[in-house]
Amino acid sequence: MPSSSRPSHSTTRPSPGAVSAVSSQRATDEPVSSSSISQPVSHAENHAGASGSVIAIAIEDTNANEHTKKKEACTGWFATIGVLVAILIVLIVVVVIATTLANSSSTDTTSSPNTSSTTGPTQNYTVTNTSSLNDTATTTTNELVTTTTTTEPLRITLATTVEPNATSTTTSGLVPFDLAKFQPAMNTSRLQYPESSPAAVNAGQFAGYSSNGFQLVDDQYIQFQISSSEGARSELRHDPQFASSNAVERSIQARMKIPQPDDGLVSQFTFLQVHSKEFLGNPSGPLLRVVWIDSRNDKTDWLWANIRKSLHPKLNEYVPLQARPNDFFDIEVRVVNSTLSILMDGRYPNPVYNAYNLSHWDPIQTNYFKAGVYLNYNSTGPVVTIFDELTFTV
Repeated sequence: MPSSSRPSHSTTRPSPGAVSAVSSQRATDEPVSSSSISQPVSHAENHAGASGSVIAIAIEDTNANEHTKKKEACTGWFATIGVLVAILIVLIVVVVIATTLANSSSTDTTSSPNTSSTTGPTQNYTVTNTSSLNDTATTTTNELVTTTTTTEPLRITLATTVEPNATSTTTSGLVPFDLAKFQPAMNTSRLQYPESSPAAVNAGQFAGYSSNGFQLVDDQYIQFQISSSEGARSELRHDPQFASSNAVERSIQARMKIPQPDDGLVSQFTFLQVHSKEFLGNPSGPLLRVVWIDSRNDKTDWLWANIRKSLHPKLNEYVPLQARPNDFFDIEVRVVNSTLSILMDGRYPNPVYNAYNLSHWDPIQTNYFKAGVYLNYNSTGPVVTIFDELTFTV
């Protein structure tokens, strides 16, 4: 029996390259068993797992980057808003400071060309000196002195304190001397305010002058005003003097108003006088005082005449004239040939003052007129008298 040939078994293992070739051929020509691909599949799974992890990490990084960008954007917006708010606050502070400084500047001093300012505690008055030579004048209030130079006439404007019963003060800047109807009286009179001496203003020097005690109100009236805290009087003292025995009539004519004085603060005050200066050993004093009295002899709120009845001894008497008018009234005092007459609204309110005998006063050659307001008998005031007309005839 013929012997069959059998493949010979060799103990020699194929090389890795041969194995790879065989494996490659098997993968192409015949199915591959699960056992044969178990190892490669496991490696692929491992590779896929690693790839997934990488993708997940990449996604997480992307999300983190987007969150960071959003956070940075928000931070940028907040920073921008903060800067804008800070700028707005700074602008508000600057505006407030500028407004405060502007208000302070306009309240304390107003600067203009040729204008300087200083401060100092002095009396309540304002002086504005204006001349073509650029003279300097001074404005003084309780807290402020302002120096002003312009090209207008000299003006002195004193601060006005609004007192009870006072007429509204002028807002046009006018002063008493600006009204022609009052100029003759001021050109021949001195202003005694707040005391008789020294005079606040001398005759002929009233241009531009105004004060709390002597001012223009409603642009048409002179107002005299006084209170005991300031002094005793605000009066025009007429300078020309005369003898009561002279045959030439001397007179004072006024159209005036007396506002109701405050109850309890004023008992009596004088608003017109015939006064005398010391002469030949005779002391100075009033021959006549026309007065307001709160209450006397059952007459309340009345006007009276207080007259000197004798030279030696000194004797006076009060004669009632009429109740105080609420509005303007005319009053005239005449002295001629040793007689005295008082007319109110063109009539004699009391027959006593139709040519009252003044022969006892003949030795006195130094009489003069006064008009305004003078406090009597511990009155404190304030007291106001208002004149629409005032004329001295001497």
